[in-house]
Amino acid sequence: MPKYRYIALDLQSKKVMGEQDAASVDDLYTLLRAKSLTLTDSMVVNEIKTIYKLKAIEVSDFARQMSEMLGSGLTIIKALDILRKRAVKQKLRAVYDQVYKYIYEGMTMSEALRRNNLAFTELFCNMCEAGEASGQLENTMRRMAVHYDKEYRLNKKVQGATTYPIILLFITLAAVVALFVFILPQFLELFQDLTLPLPTRIVMGISNAMTGYWYIFISVGVGVPLLWLWLLKKPQVRLAYDKFKFKIPIIHKMLRIIYTARFARSLNSLYSSGCR
Repeated sequence: MPKYRYIALDLQSKKVMGEQDAASVDDLYTLLRAKSLTLTDSMVVNEIKTIYKLKAIEVSDFARQMSEMLGSGLTIIKALDILRKRAVKQKLRAVYDQVYKYIYEGMTMSEALRRNNLAFTELFCNMCEAGEASGQLENTMRRMAVHYDKEYRLNKKVQGATTYPIILLFITLAAVVALFVFILPQFLELFQDLTLPLPTRIVMGISNAMTGYWYIFISVGVGVPLLWLWLLKKPQVRLAYDKFKFKIPIIHKMLRIIYTARFARSLNSLYSSGCR
């Protein structure tokens, strides 16, 4: 039986933290209600978390194969057993093994998928839960296969459209750095006795700084992106950044098309699976 670390509220709305053995999240909720506590958050503490997140094409392949095997009359446990034995990638096989283990212990498909932290998206887990409730898990898996296949194709188109500008940007930055670090220093001795205009002196000053304090520039070049990635994990910063992206000229039009297509496709999949 897994052990959960939970956060709950008592009758005075005070936060209570602790650990509790429970068969599932629903069981944990019931046990805490018996103690006059309301569960707000929980996580499994005695199981290894899945650190591999399935790509869109892998989720599509998983859903398509599950749909075909369920349609052929195989049980969920048998279908998962076949998938985990056929998986070539070690990380993918580990995910299938965990899902198989949880279902073998008596969990539903959606509960087993949710237990694999980060492996499956919340949308996919909710769709499976809706399919189980309506008795249309096979059809739900088929819709999810189409949904994530389209998501994969859309991502590839976006990557194809942005690859050239990114490569061009890196080449430009590399050329500028090479100019300031390797080429301009060779002209400094020639210009030492001359009175140079202000723009030229600024350029030479930047070149001297980059050659003399190169470690600072490298530290900033590495530290700033890492700091930015850390800040994006904060909901407030992420929300502000997403709002800012819709104000960027030209790019905001493409983003609106992409996000509208994703929203419409996700809503269609949820509605078709019985979510209301």
